[in-house]
Amino acid sequence: MKFEALAIPEFPAAFSTSTIRHHAVQPTAAAQASHKQDKVFGGIVKNINNKYLLVQGRNSGKWSFPKGHIEYGETALECVCREIREETGFRILPAPLRCYSLRGGTYYLFWLPAEPTPHPQDTNEIGAAGWFTREEIEKMETNIGVTSFFREH
Repeated sequence: MKFEALAIPEFPAAFSTSTIRHHAVQPTAAAQASHKQDKVFGGIVKNINNKYLLVQGRNSGKWSFPKGHIEYGETALECVCREIREETGFRILPAPLRCYSLRGGTYYLFWLPAEPTPHPQDTNEIGAAGWFTREEIEKMETNIGVTSFFREH
């Protein structure tokens, strides 16, 4: 499978907790009203063993790619980085390879040359995390983002 890197200036070569900009700007009421914070951004993380990283929602029980809502002042990539860190414990990932617009949100694809063990940090929202093959995922109860990704790709 050939991947093409995205040519978007905001993408660093790799990102970690040290490359995330922390914003202390307080939005005005007008900015809050006009800024759509309901947009979901997530990460599709695939590893060298051809497995995908999924997290299980504590309340829904459904499996999904790590994802969440963008916060005021965040870029899409910062949102994805934060969500992956909170939901899997991964602090460093390579630069994203592709971007997919799926039902349920926008997702960035990452490829890892290893299979690190996920350790969810946000245990209020995430009950479990793990690596799964496409065949395993097709038998799981998944959310719309996962379902649409595997239906389309």
